[in-house]
Amino acid sequence: MHHAAMGLPLSRKDLHNEASRISGKPVGKKWQAGFEKHHLKLQSMKPARLDPKCAKNFNRTVIGNYFDRLEEIHSKFPSGIPPEHI
Repeated sequence: MHHAAMGLPLSRKDLHNEASRISGKPVGKKWQAGFEKHHLKLQSMKPARLDPKCAKNFNRTVIGNYFDRLEEIHSKFPSGIPPEHI
């Protein structure tokens, strides 16, 4: 859930590797189905495609402008802005 909240959910392979690491032994092929059955809050899904409009605006100029503005705003508040307000 922590990874998903950060926008970086685990792939099936990563989940199997993490479960094997934690348990100290390899987990079986059907392990994930049982895990999902016992943890109904969790679900596996395929990621959505990146919207072409978003991809077009993901470039050095736009990102640089964002961080320049963010730095300008931070300089107006010497005590800092809490991350949840950004």
